[in-house]
Amino acid sequence: MLVAVFSDIHANLPALEAVLRDSDEVGVEERWCLGDVIGYGADPDPCIELARDRCEVCLVGNHDLAVLGELDTSTFSTAAAAAVEWTSEHTSKRNLRWLSGLSPADTSREAALYHASPRDPVWEY
Repeated sequence: MLVAVFSDIHANLPALEAVLRDSDEVGVEERWCLGDVIGYGADPDPCIELARDRCEVCLVGNHDLAVLGELDTSTFSTAAAAAVEWTSEHTSKRNLRWLSGLSPADTSREAALYHASPRDPVWEY
């Protein structure tokens, strides 16, 4: 099976569209997004919607968790903390609910998937 594995889109819609387009062109059967669909970029809702619709696996990342209010941003850079605040104000409740149902790890497949690492699926990278 041909799988596309990607992460850290950070609400960059043109980048996500390019990844999905290229994966279609080469015949990818599954797309696995390892988290941080949002944060920094200006298109959180379209990126979440594409990930939800097109990815067979989607994990939650540290920036996603921060936008959900589940992670303290005091260790984030000033720019990252500002991006979290902006993103939380510009993401629909429906999409936030979807993100809140994701995990930072998936060990149900032949390959174990983590946003960061097996020791710390959220932060260690």
